[in-house]
Amino acid sequence: ISLCDPEGVHAFILVLPVGPLTDEDKGELQTIQDTFSSRVDDFTMILFTVDSDPAAPAVVDFIRGSRDIQELRESCGGRSVVLNIRNQQQIPELLETPV
Repeated sequence: ISLCDPEGVHAFILVLPVGPLTDEDKGELQTIQDTFSSRVDDFTMILFTVDSDPAAPAVVDFIRGSRDIQELRESCGGRSVVLNIRNQQQIPELLETPV
């Protein structure tokens, strides 16, 4: 945080593996909101990670079917992307994604 621009943080990337949100995940999300205010969601994009095809039906179905994940996505304005952590070519695409 001390290395942030003097005008403040411009974007947060919340990195989560595709899977159920744990109580620990939820606690950390609350800590982030407590630290930066509830407006942090306005500047947050969720980066879901997988080690397989991000467009695989199992991945897409899980994200669409999880109430916790959908509520989290909605709180962040729907800004989310799924990244295969084994595919280095996706990283430049991620950096071009507006938050």
